[in-house]
Amino acid sequence: MTPTSIAIGEMDSLFVTDYLNNALYQFDNSGKLIKEHLLVKELLKQPSAITFSNNFLYIINEGKDEILQFELKHAVTGIEHELLGGRYFEKGFYKDAIRELNTAIELGNNSSDIHYLLGISYYNLKDFQSSIEHLRIAVRGNPEDTEAIFQLGNAYHRINDFNRAIESYQRVLSISPGHLLAHYNLAEAYLKTGDLNNSERHFKDVLQIFPDYIDAKIGLGRVLLKKNENRQAEKIFSEILRRNPQVRQARYSLALVFFKQRKYQKAIKAFSKVSQKGPYYIDSLYYLGLSYKEVGEKQKARESFKTVLRLKPNHQGAKKQLK
Repeated sequence: MTPTSIAIGEMDSLFVTDYLNNALYQFDNSGKLIKEHLLVKELLKQPSAITFSNNFLYIINEGKDEILQFELKHAVTGIEHELLGGRYFEKGFYKDAIRELNTAIELGNNSSDIHYLLGISYYNLKDFQSSIEHLRIAVRGNPEDTEAIFQLGNAYHRINDFNRAIESYQRVLSISPGHLLAHYNLAEAYLKTGDLNNSERHFKDVLQIFPDYIDAKIGLGRVLLKKNENRQAEKIFSEILRRNPQVRQARYSLALVFFKQRKYQKAIKAFSKVSQKGPYYIDSLYYLGLSYKEVGEKQKARESFKTVLRLKPNHQGAKKQLK
């Protein structure tokens, strides 16, 4: 051990930091080793120092450019609960992570990093209100933390608070203009609010950064479809399918383009392929029925609408068509 900092606690415990091993050792007043705080090895970054004042332990991490303050009686246990919570978080055990991280807070370790991990843990458990609560605290503690701000925007997005989501994504981009996913999620949020021009602009920003981002291409095509710029939308979806014929959303969207262009035979062919399986099954069956109806194949249309109602009994469009 190469000691680099020594401090004596008010309860006559001796604490020694060893920067070569990034460890913190605790001795009693006779010099007997009480505990080697192994978990702290992950926290301390050289060169580090510890000191005591007014019953508080201060760990100075020059490597991380921070000073951590703990009540003396909880100094080590608070850190250990934080690190244990972090390990649970990394393994995806979010309920266990929440328990340990909340314990760390109760013991006086109330850092922005802990609130960030809590926010993401709650997000992954779909408790979005609790996620927002902790991510807001994390952002207050570190206003330039683009990842915390971005995740806060995502949590707002999940509860359909699109205006606050947009505000968060814009804040990320004011700090980091090239943040790809902030541009993408901002475009999606604008699309949800009906702001098609801003949605189009940010989908294009994504494609400037990453031209092969399929989701952004699909998003841009969806915007153009809503703006009735059908030729441009058709071009985008056709290009996607030439390169990636397995992308069902592009196939479904291309079928919608054909339907809007009144190219019903093409629409029937496209919807038939989409409707065989996948997440667009019911919508494709419904539009397939509408397409059959437009070309006069009434029996096939009724069969499609009946299939829709077997799968989704409250589908109002299919009910209306069968009256």
